[in-house]
Amino acid sequence: MKSLTTLILIPIFFSSGAMAYSAGGGNDYNQNAATSVGSSSNSLSPGASAYGANSLATGLNSTAVGLNANSNDEASVAIGSNSSVKTTSGVGKEGIAIGNDSSSDGWGAISVGGQSKSNGDTSTAIGYGANSTGDYSTAVGRGATTKAASATAIGHNSDASGTNAVALGNGASATANNSVAIGNNSTANEENTVSVGNDLQKRRITNVADGIANNDAVNLGQLNNASNNTLMSANSYTDNQIRNLNSEFNERINNTNKRLNAGIAGVTAIASIPYLNGNRFSFGMGSGTYDNGYAIAAGAQVHLTPNTAARVNLSLDSSNNSAVGVGFAAGW
Repeated sequence: MKSLTTLILIPIFFSSGAMAYSAGGGNDYNQNAATSVGSSSNSLSPGASAYGANSLATGLNSTAVGLNANSNDEASVAIGSNSSVKTTSGVGKEGIAIGNDSSSDGWGAISVGGQSKSNGDTSTAIGYGANSTGDYSTAVGRGATTKAASATAIGHNSDASGTNAVALGNGASATANNSVAIGNNSTANEENTVSVGNDLQKRRITNVADGIANNDAVNLGQLNNASNNTLMSANSYTDNQIRNLNSEFNERINNTNKRLNAGIAGVTAIASIPYLNGNRFSFGMGSGTYDNGYAIAAGAQVHLTPNTAARVNLSLDSSNNSAVGVGFAAGW
């Protein structure tokens, strides 16, 4: 009886050069190599395959495997109970959903894991409950979530909700655009920043090379060296300034002493000029020294009357200072 059934089915399959197959109450797209296996399974496009009760493969060359599995897009694959590949825009292609209750909505979107969801062109969600929303976004890990274009979340319950944001690690969260959060429960909530901790948990970054360019990071050793060099330069500058001030102060004191000594020598020289009181006119010269100063002096005296006289004295000292003295005397 089995041989007779086989002989009857073979002409049906190949009578028009194409093959369609249905079993267990399935429905296939007639004579276009479609396959339906399972109660109420349906393959409604050429090359489509539906395996499992209520499975549905409507996309060209699509595959649906599992209870209520649905592959709606061209060349899409849905594997797992209640798995679904269906693009909202209706123009999706090559999406993949693997896992119970997994779903993919977007051109080339991929979901792998129970209850995983990818919603966006070429978005990827891998892990139980992973959810990738946004074109080109990637969520990897149980409960990992992305909520913006080109965002990446890797790690259990990681969350990247900013455009181009990256969250790496368990519970890491990057909520601002272009932000990066690295490490367990790290938070990056400001644009264009990198965080390795949060308000309550701080971390050190180790093995950082010395910075070279203006925008490079600086490590503590490099900072200490720079501080030491700055301190040494400041100390050297201060020492030089003090030495210069001390030298200038000493020089001024020495110059003052020289001028003072020369002045005393000038006074001594004037005092040393002898005069002839018996003559109406007399002229005299004198010299004087004091410490390292010296001077010469000259003077003239005239008796204006027998009871009056006038005198003029001039000195020149070693500090190039000159002094002039004028005197008048009267007697009766």
